[in-house]
Amino acid sequence: MNNFLEKLKSFNYKSKKAIICYIVAVAILISGTGIAVAVNSNSKPANSNSIVADKDEFNAKDYYKYIKGIKDITIQKGTKVNFLDGVTFDKEHIKEITADVNSVDLNKVGEYDLDYKVKTKDNNTFRITVKVNVLDEQKIEEEKQKGNEVITDNGIENKKETQTLDKNDDVKVTETNTSTKPKPNNSNNNTPSKPNNKPTAPSKPTQPSKPQPPAHTHSWQPIIQTINHPEQGHNEQVLVKPAWTEEIPRYETKHINVCNQCGIDITGNETKHNKDHALKGEPGGWHSDIKQVQVGVDKINHPAQYQNKWVVDKPAWTEQKVVGHQCSCGAKK
Repeated sequence: MNNFLEKLKSFNYKSKKAIICYIVAVAILISGTGIAVAVNSNSKPANSNSIVADKDEFNAKDYYKYIKGIKDITIQKGTKVNFLDGVTFDKEHIKEITADVNSVDLNKVGEYDLDYKVKTKDNNTFRITVKVNVLDEQKIEEEKQKGNEVITDNGIENKKETQTLDKNDDVKVTETNTSTKPKPNNSNNNTPSKPNNKPTAPSKPTQPSKPQPPAHTHSWQPIIQTINHPEQGHNEQVLVKPAWTEEIPRYETKHINVCNQCGIDITGNETKHNKDHALKGEPGGWHSDIKQVQVGVDKINHPAQYQNKWVVDKPAWTEQKVVGHQCSCGAKK
């Protein structure tokens, strides 16, 4: 080998360059047998990326079909919401999904970018950015009238069927490939990098995603409460007995003389009365007695008499009132 190198020094520059390339090619071919080959220190080592097989380049949009429920959101100002509600994924291909909620102010009207970070089973990550429109109550009502899906304190209104993402969807994606590729050997030494002659393992065929159960859609039924209202009315004064005057006789006690024959009061006429009886051949005489004699009348005026009477203004009635809504799942609003 030393004799070969001595002879190499006598060749011109172009010849040397050709011989060096030949030596490098031979070294690459025989390195697998354990033979070490020395090269000129000024030559560059082979790029290892062109030799060592790497996995196929990661494409985030290939994972869209495994994710459901990530979409633009319209929400009423002040509404509390979990941005992961309704987001589902195939656990055979996706490891986890998180949402960067700090980028959205639900108490301030505006348009925000919301990032969903997706981590795949093979530890690659990428982000899906959607728009979050925070609107006031008037704008929310306009969106509802248009039939657009909105989120309010009552939940999701005008809910649309959750669709699987498609790789052609107009959604911003930032790819981050966390897989490690071998670094090229840039050290200056006399030994070229050994190629990896091991065959590349074939990629596993993609397993079909398992069907996900459809997201639950609330079916709101009215909650009806029966309210019994009592009758309404007022009290009125009703005449029971009109005013009237009561007359009470006033009496005094007097001494009188009473005829013994006929029993009448002959006070002051005793003589003549007895004479009349004698002329008729009748016995006479009288006796004294006490008698109550009316001497006047006392009057008492009585006022009219009234009593309260209940007058019905509106009869009792029953009202059927909707006090809320309930879904078969138990949710209420």
